[in-house]
Amino acid sequence: MKDSENIRKSLLSEDYDRSFTKMIQEFSIDSDKRKTKYFSFYPSFGVKKDTPVEFLIYGQAVNGWGDECEFKVGNETTIDNICKAAYKYSNEYFPYDNHGPLDWVNVQWCKSEYNKYLNLTEARAAFEEYYCDRYRPSLSFFWNVVYKTVSDYKEPNSRETRNWADYVVYSNLYKIAPSPKGNPDEIEKNTQRESAVELVKMELDQLKPKYCLVLTNLEWWNPFAKELRLEICSQKETKRIQQVAYYGNTKIIVAKRPFLGDSETYSREILNSITK
Repeated sequence: MKDSENIRKSLLSEDYDRSFTKMIQEFSIDSDKRKTKYFSFYPSFGVKKDTPVEFLIYGQAVNGWGDECEFKVGNETTIDNICKAAYKYSNEYFPYDNHGPLDWVNVQWCKSEYNKYLNLTEARAAFEEYYCDRYRPSLSFFWNVVYKTVSDYKEPNSRETRNWADYVVYSNLYKIAPSPKGNPDEIEKNTQRESAVELVKMELDQLKPKYCLVLTNLEWWNPFAKELRLEICSQKETKRIQQVAYYGNTKIIVAKRPFLGDSETYSREILNSITK
């Protein structure tokens, strides 16, 4: 995707974008149409162009996303537009205060953080129009683990600086999920799996992250690991860390993601696996 005002330039190739478009097209044609509306997700680049990627972090799939990314199965005329909208939605950023595409996590973290950022900006009206004062990432186990792990890795006791996003590319294993909410079921995963694996491989090959954190579980990850032909270092290292492996020079850590869990403990165990 080309650079545009207030949209972070893609770190991925035009071949990736063509594969992404092809995935949506094939899903739209092949879907059993038990559901008619889905979201498409494009990776979000906290890392700037020409900056090494330290962390590529995977969830399993979005559970609710932007309306701009929604598409209807069977409607091929809008597929190219949906791909562009997915890229824009993931990589647009507030044009003031040195924010990036992932800073919405910091700003919307909780009510007090939102108010803090609101009081700091000189573009108050634009801020209130841009940021949603509803979704709270502080309630998300996923985002708690991400910001704590990356912050503590970069510099101990640096969580308050909230600059973790500068080192992260955020992605999901499966790029298509039901609208308005919910993870893809087995049929929906099978329909997109070949493309999903191809896109994850391209992300690893092109971004060349130092670390890849997979915050889901082995059941979701195994179809990808099988095709990637990983060098497995350890399996079920702890009850939380299920696999440590290498893909080239990238160290991959798979952590079992619970519905509820102690993010501090998970973060410590992930850091232990990183530094071994």
